[in-house]
Amino acid sequence: MTSPPVEPSAAPPSIGPGLTAAEAARALRLFGPNALQKPVRRGLWRLTLEVVSEPLFMLLTAAGLLYLALGSRVDALMLLGFVLLSLAITLTQAHRTQGVLAALQDLATPQAWVLRDGQRLRIPGAEVARGDLMLLSDGDRVAADADLLQASDLLVDESILTGESLPVAKAAAGAEADRRVLAGCLVLAGTGWARVTETGLSTVLGRMGSSLQDLKSPDSPMALEIRGWVRRLSFWALALSAGLALAQGWLYQDWLGGLLAGITLAMALLPQELLIILTVFSVMAAWRLARQGVLVRRPATVEALGSTSVLCMDKTGTLTQNHMAVVAWVSQTEQRWLLGTGPPQSPETSGLATVALLACESERFDPMDQAIVAWASDGIAGPQTEPRLKLVHEYGLSPELMAMTHAWQGRSEEPAQLAMKGAPEAVISLCRLSPAQQGPVLAQANDLAAKGWRVLAVASASHTAEVWPETPHGFDWTLLGLLALADPLRPEAQGVVQACTAAGLRVLIITGDHAGTAQSIAQQIDLGRSTGVITGLQLEALPAGDWGPLVRQTAVFARVTPVQKLALIQHLQSEGDVVAMTGDGVNDAAALKAAHIGIAMGARGTDVAREAAALVLMDDQLGGIVHALRAGRRLEDNLRDAMAFAIAVHVPIAGLALTPLLLGWPTLLAPVHIAFLEMVISPVCAIVLEAEPLKPQAMHRPPRSAGSPLLSGALLRQSLLQGMLVWLLVSTLYGMSWWLSGSVDTVRSLGFTALLTACWGLILKHHTWRGGALSAQAPLAIVTGLTVTTWILMMSIEPVRQHLGFGPVSVELIAACIACGWTTYLALKGLDHRFHAGTEGSP
Repeated sequence: MTSPPVEPSAAPPSIGPGLTAAEAARALRLFGPNALQKPVRRGLWRLTLEVVSEPLFMLLTAAGLLYLALGSRVDALMLLGFVLLSLAITLTQAHRTQGVLAALQDLATPQAWVLRDGQRLRIPGAEVARGDLMLLSDGDRVAADADLLQASDLLVDESILTGESLPVAKAAAGAEADRRVLAGCLVLAGTGWARVTETGLSTVLGRMGSSLQDLKSPDSPMALEIRGWVRRLSFWALALSAGLALAQGWLYQDWLGGLLAGITLAMALLPQELLIILTVFSVMAAWRLARQGVLVRRPATVEALGSTSVLCMDKTGTLTQNHMAVVAWVSQTEQRWLLGTGPPQSPETSGLATVALLACESERFDPMDQAIVAWASDGIAGPQTEPRLKLVHEYGLSPELMAMTHAWQGRSEEPAQLAMKGAPEAVISLCRLSPAQQGPVLAQANDLAAKGWRVLAVASASHTAEVWPETPHGFDWTLLGLLALADPLRPEAQGVVQACTAAGLRVLIITGDHAGTAQSIAQQIDLGRSTGVITGLQLEALPAGDWGPLVRQTAVFARVTPVQKLALIQHLQSEGDVVAMTGDGVNDAAALKAAHIGIAMGARGTDVAREAAALVLMDDQLGGIVHALRAGRRLEDNLRDAMAFAIAVHVPIAGLALTPLLLGWPTLLAPVHIAFLEMVISPVCAIVLEAEPLKPQAMHRPPRSAGSPLLSGALLRQSLLQGMLVWLLVSTLYGMSWWLSGSVDTVRSLGFTALLTACWGLILKHHTWRGGALSAQAPLAIVTGLTVTTWILMMSIEPVRQHLGFGPVSVELIAACIACGWTTYLALKGLDHRFHAGTEGSP
């Protein structure tokens, strides 16, 4: 089990200390983990079947069998050996990918608060045990079926199980359905403690959810684009190969030889690496981000990061720390400003602090409640030192009245003391002040809010009747004053916004908070594009079809509802933007789900926000957004380079498999030679090019348009031109050596080695040498070392060299091949320079 974080505040004594660690471990052993059945990982045999059904492996196997039919057992065994080696490499890669995905899935496990050994702990949902005391609060996803022991204004969304959209009120007393909370349901409001009765597959959700294992996510646009390229290129490769096989069989009446030639050309042309590199690149990018504290819940999400054009940011808990502090107060008789926290001193402010403290929840999860308690408890004696006061009634926060009221009473003959805090306009409306009295108070509230502070009004009343009014409107309220609270800006927020702006992203603030507060935060992070602040009321007054000019000119949206947040995201998407959205609360969930890339806070964010998001900032550091954007652009650039390399490198291989047949030269490439080259190409794509660092200007250029292809027509032409250049150089060297030498084995050694070094020149063209860090060059050094070592063994072991048809290697031959490689590299760099000068989006 993981080592959970400890929450210092204790639970109410009436519900008990909870399970001990030993009791929880025993329950988990007895009933199993609190998890639905995980998707079955593909076993070795299934992975093997998937691998051997790939066209390349089928062609390799067919070529090996043809060699057996032709009586060349050694060639057949060598080729089948390459089949087994390639199979082992691919299976290892697939197993590693599954392991990385499984690790990422474990990181994404929902969390739950439980009481263990008298301490409140945050643990993975899978570790919740039967008998645990589980805390429920606003925004949590219920981890297991449980019975309520205590609840306060608890509303639960059970639509995931019932399909009913209306929330359900829950209470500890009453019918079984009222006190029962079920796994998977969402807590919309209130708090509660419940005892877990069923976990895992025994829950209602577990019994209903087995069919979810069959659901599959749709392919990403990038995967669809690459699959389209593979289909088109494979069609032409197979068509040309079939034509060559038929032509050679018909002209020379050598059908087995023609079939072998066709298989050789097909192996040389098939771009089977393209789909593999997409999977490997995406998974490795997700794994790197996880190590930086950014959980990618779906690795394909990284693909979209490179095209992100708009970043919408919630304010509270995202741009700010969601850790409030009382910085100022205003009473009826005096005004005192605090540039920090401090105890209230005067009798007037002590009375204000006492009532504000009484209006706070006893279970203080709300940051404002925590800030008020921290401020007031230093200077006054709160309810904790007044045991004779008991909470006898309360009125919760509601959309109709944005204020909270608690009623306290000592002895029964004494009147109840009522304490209220809430939005100034709501509280002031209940105090029955005249317009002349309301004006200065509201003006003062607006002045405080304009500083970027959260403003609450505090009022008191008394009650002597036995019957409680249905709403707080039934009391005679006295306004005591205002409290101003600040939610400090995260230290890294300004740098993150500047980095995103430099990368060509448009940054917006979309918040439900006060317009003045939102504008103050925008000024602090230098979000200077805004022509002002647009409120939810202004959006509501306009038809959605007329939002265009307003949204394009505005960077700050305040007092917006969750529905309007969602509508803004959808409007931006309809304009062609790729939208990322950050948030941490239940009110952000719909927008997070709708955005192309939802980014949730992992530590303070609600479970529903984390579930709706594609990325989770595990440590709540906004710098993770920049890490994610860097990873997306690095993935995009490296994937483009790998695709360009894979297409370019197949041109000379295919050309040199075909040219000798057309010109009557000795055959240069047989299937076994191409198999060796494939053993080089795939690691280069999956290891060397995947590990390439971020390009210097990647975060200082506009994002790629969502509609533009990753492999543009210009880039495809450049790749084909590069491949043809390599083909021309090696063919020229091969032809000249055949004309001068006449030794088939020597010429074949020269041609094969020259092709290998020319391809290495193509690799170096895509490699980045900057930085000088050893770790950045290690992948290339490893692959180069393994390739050179294998080449030396092929050329130095006499039986192997003879069966491959190679002649002795001389110093002159090695020098000529190295010269060919460097010539290729320099020529490709010159070609690349011309391409950059005339086009955009090159690899």
